[in-house]
Amino acid sequence: MPTPEPPQRALSATETAETRVSGLPQPDGHRWALYARSGDATARPVRPGYEPKPFDSNEKQLAVLRQIAAVRGGAIAGEYVDVGPAGGPGRAELLRAAVAGECTRILTTDLNRLVRQAGGGEAFLRDLLDCGVGLTVATDPAGELLSGGHDLDKPMVAMAAAILQYEGESERARAAAMRRRRPRA
Repeated sequence: MPTPEPPQRALSATETAETRVSGLPQPDGHRWALYARSGDATARPVRPGYEPKPFDSNEKQLAVLRQIAAVRGGAIAGEYVDVGPAGGPGRAELLRAAVAGECTRILTTDLNRLVRQAGGGEAFLRDLLDCGVGLTVATDPAGELLSGGHDLDKPMVAMAAAILQYEGESERARAAAMRRRRPRA
């Protein structure tokens, strides 16, 4: 008579069928894409008494993002950097990597670093939703650093995209109204 197999227990939150086979607990297992963006320091003069912010430089942002990725586990698939307004070449390369499946989550210090209405943020967020890449921010809405970051779920990312779309449409309507009000010379 064959020996009955022991009953299978449910998978824990941090294991998959593959990690159960190996018997080793695995961390998140994400392939992280880190994104940092800082303003162009040469574009505006530094005022007397100016206090630098914690994330003024891309290197400071990346250092924090690397720490969070290490805490969460997985591997860093790439680091993408822009200087100046949102929507630069670093973000374009990040989106290319996301669409190609090179990363499973994007990690940035805060959502404003990654997307702004003027920088095509709405389309960028919708593209992320379409390719199934997750989004994690390192700070809470008040700008306080979160040790493990905060994962934004799909409804939250979709809501942010809708808000950016609304802001863009409102801005275009305001600009059109201003042009109509100007006296012609």
